[in-house]
Amino acid sequence: TPADAFKDKVATGGILNLKNIVDTDRDEVPDWWELMHFSNLEKSSSSDTDGDGFFDHQEFISATNPTIARSTIQFEQSEIHPNSTSSLKFKTALGRSYQVQRSDGNLDASSWYNVGEPIKGDNAIKTIYDEPKTNQTLRRFYRLRISIE
Repeated sequence: TPADAFKDKVATGGILNLKNIVDTDRDEVPDWWELMHFSNLEKSSSSDTDGDGFFDHQEFISATNPTIARSTIQFEQSEIHPNSTSSLKFKTALGRSYQVQRSDGNLDASSWYNVGEPIKGDNAIKTIYDEPKTNQTLRRFYRLRISIE
């Protein structure tokens, strides 16, 4: 039903921005974004227009350009410091929230843990620090979870 489209979009007394939620082709990407990047609504959310390995829907969530392959979200720099603390840098975008996660070897869904608190995007490069590795930790994997605020 049309009312379902508004579910979880606004709280009592909040502001509803219809531009952000109108999705007439129901591909989970707002029409305004598709029109801005493709001039039409013909792409599906599982299209990878620029061939960079990220679906257009993921590019919307990441606030990257789906028509430019080098427009990606990634850790721009990672370092291991003398005390074995790790630091990771990444660029943020307005309207997005970022959560760095770590796995100490296993890549299954249950082995990822949050590193620090979520970070609110502000178009700046952010640095997050992780605790030192232990002798039992042979390697670590990091990923960045992005959500729309």
